[in-house]
Amino acid sequence: MRCGRAYLVLLLLILVAITACSDEMMQQSPVDITGYTDGVPTLFIGFNDIGADHITNTGDFVKVKYDGGGGILVGEGREEYQLTEIHVHNPSEHTVEGEQFALETHMVFSRQPEEIAVVGLLYRLGSENAAIQQIIDSAPRQGEGNVKPSSPLKMLSFLPKGYGYYAYMGSLTTPPFTEGVHWFVMSDVLEVSEEQVREIAALTGGGTNNREIQPLNGRVIRAFKVD
Repeated sequence: MRCGRAYLVLLLLILVAITACSDEMMQQSPVDITGYTDGVPTLFIGFNDIGADHITNTGDFVKVKYDGGGGILVGEGREEYQLTEIHVHNPSEHTVEGEQFALETHMVFSRQPEEIAVVGLLYRLGSENAAIQQIIDSAPRQGEGNVKPSSPLKMLSFLPKGYGYYAYMGSLTTPPFTEGVHWFVMSDVLEVSEEQVREIAALTGGGTNNREIQPLNGRVIRAFKVD
């Protein structure tokens, strides 16, 4: 009888743990951008465009690191977030109406350590991209440590001409997958050459480094278009 009760208690604890885990992981990224509605602007691009501090290769990502490298204003209160890094995913993590893209660049901003916003840039195959080429030319190979980049590695050099975007609440796409992240995926798709995609992949061993699409779980994606 005691064994039966112990088993029931153990089963109950497992079910509680599974439920708690599910509740905590309901706003994950990336997502397929579809079914969006029009929204009011909550992203404002700043122009404090300082060059990168250094660039590093972790083996999984090439990361362009910034110290006060330009900022964005988020929300109706226009709270300021500062750029901390830019890195590239191969292929894209977000999809739009089910379409996946050749690359996706993430511009990571923070206000406090626990307050994060990410601007995502999508790239389809086409012409060579100048900002991506700057990363390729400046990045160290695996095991070479940090490198001081050339001055052109600035925030504005990565952005499209149009500032339309899709916005939703999500998470980091790398461990620990922290939620509460403000996501802004730019709606103007950039171009990158096939050779540049191969070179970006080669920097981290030739593989892919994108996370699979996560369920929306009732979240709303809002679109803001700039004419």
